[in-house]
Amino acid sequence: METIGTFLNKRSSLTTREVELVIVIIATQWQGEYVQAAHVKMCLDLGYPQDVMDAIKNGETPDLPDAREKAVYDLCQIAMAPGGGASRPRRAGGSAGPAWVLFVGRDGDETAPGAAAGVEGTAVSKR
Repeated sequence: METIGTFLNKRSSLTTREVELVIVIIATQWQGEYVQAAHVKMCLDLGYPQDVMDAIKNGETPDLPDAREKAVYDLCQIAMAPGGGASRPRRAGGSAGPAWVLFVGRDGDETAPGAAAGVEGTAVSKR
C-alpha cells in the first residue's frame, strides 16, 4: 500500500483532494478504521462536505458535483468490484498496473482522471 500511496501523492495527475478521496474509499473498502478516520479529517479540511464522507462510510454513492472527483470515485468502485481489479496490492506493472496508470498518469504524462470513465474534457496521453 505504501508504494501505491507514494505514487498517488508524488507521481500521479490527481489533485490533493482526489488523492485523499481515493485513500478514504480504499480505507473504507479494506475496513482500515484508523487510516479512514485520519483521511476523512483531511478530506473535511480540504472542503469535502461531511455528507460525502458519511455516504462513502455507509457504502452509498456520494454526491460529487466535480466531474473529475466523480470519475475518481467511479473508477475506484469499478476497480474494487469483484473481477474489477486485484484483490491485493501489486507492484507497478502487475496485472492491476495498466488500468491505474491509464487513470492516474505516469511520469508527468498529461493523463487526466476521467478519461477512462469517459468524462468530457479529459485526455489520455499516448505512449
